[in-house]
Amino acid sequence: MKIKKPTDQQVDEFLSESNKIEREYSEEALQDAKQAWITGVLNAKDDFSIDLMLGIHRRLMKRLNPRIAGNIRTIPVYVGNSQSYRECLKPELIKEHLQKLFDGWNNNKKTLKEMPDSTKETFVKEWHVRFEGVHPFED
Repeated sequence: MKIKKPTDQQVDEFLSESNKIEREYSEEALQDAKQAWITGVLNAKDDFSIDLMLGIHRRLMKRLNPRIAGNIRTIPVYVGNSQSYRECLKPELIKEHLQKLFDGWNNNKKTLKEMPDSTKETFVKEWHVRFEGVHPFED
């Protein structure tokens, strides 16, 4: 089964819903999200890197929060809810952990195309959870 490229309308809907999760409803935020998406798509054949990730983040956040746009966080952050929370990875460890994540992605990029869809989906989801665990950005 070949994965179909999403239509422009599907991308717009996805990005709009993603922004709503962050309680961001402005047209400017949607436009910035589209620029970030395009940057990622245009560079999809290249190895994923910290510089590429920062460029995507810079485009995504340039108007929402220019102070943090394209910058790895230097302060502690916590994730959770009103019942419990935990501290994310310490700032001084972020680059090292990101590099390991990106190396793992880049090393599996060729085999990812050949994986069955269910295996590919599991790999991508698990990778994303590890990325979120690093929580490289202040927000």
